[in-house]
Amino acid sequence: MASYNIMGDEGTIDRVKHTAIGQYIQSRLFLGLPIDVIPNTTLNQKFGINPKTRITPDEKYQAIYFCIGDGGHDQSRTANQPVITVPVDHDPSDCALYHHMPFVLRPLNNDLTGPERDRYRLRRIENHGGVDYAAYYARKMTYENTTRIVLESVTKGVSSVLPYDYTERNLSPVRPELPVRQVVTASNTKMKVSTGASIVFDEFDVREYRNVCKIIYGSARVSVISEMAVVAAVDDPTFVSEGSQRYPELKGATVISFFSTYQTMDFSNGGFTEALELGEKTPLPTNSAIIPTVGVNPTTEGVGG
Repeated sequence: MASYNIMGDEGTIDRVKHTAIGQYIQSRLFLGLPIDVIPNTTLNQKFGINPKTRITPDEKYQAIYFCIGDGGHDQSRTANQPVITVPVDHDPSDCALYHHMPFVLRPLNNDLTGPERDRYRLRRIENHGGVDYAAYYARKMTYENTTRIVLESVTKGVSSVLPYDYTERNLSPVRPELPVRQVVTASNTKMKVSTGASIVFDEFDVREYRNVCKIIYGSARVSVISEMAVVAAVDDPTFVSEGSQRYPELKGATVISFFSTYQTMDFSNGGFTEALELGEKTPLPTNSAIIPTVGVNPTTEGVGG
């Protein structure tokens, strides 16, 4: 799960940064090795939520959670030109957003109901203006049940995506002829494996987030989301919160990928959707048998090995 593409209304937003700690978790999972929580890498430690629990070998990490923040943008000002909002990238060593924001802030006497609370995680008590609130910093994502394998290429600005079908030839590959005194380079065709996911911010989310900003900043007009993080974690059903109530909570919550966005609730008051593709892209070499010539897309309905 090394790559995420955020597909917006205008195409692919290639503003994705993967984290080194996410690659660490992936490597351990692939090799069937236990995952030791490294100090100073989890959101549990950052927020002081369920921070000292251990991950047992039978527990399952899942990258089905996300966080939001408002520190992932800046303003670019040029004389006689409109102000432009630009993204601020993350470093692979980062383990949290620049400025996390809770999805929900509720007074303790008006907390979320059980069904409402089920999709949120990383809950803690915060005091704002002398009032104690329940703050929720993580939420579940929705995944498709289908993983696609496709060939993706761009020729003269035109994108082409074709399904890839494995054949018996893939089990008996033919060695390509190496060009004489030439270097084999990557082509403009990539083989992509992806599973779709959706981040749906509905009217309830917008209303709650506007309330969050009103409590923290004093105004709902500054309710902006400009950075998000995909989080891998273990869901702990045995966590006991204040009042001896038992609710699921995350442990080992680790940011595996950052991506930029820019959503302002003043203009997205009906909600918005970010469509993600969780997967990997691998460029094909220019002498690959899959593509007939460099820079030319296959023309068949489906391409196979």
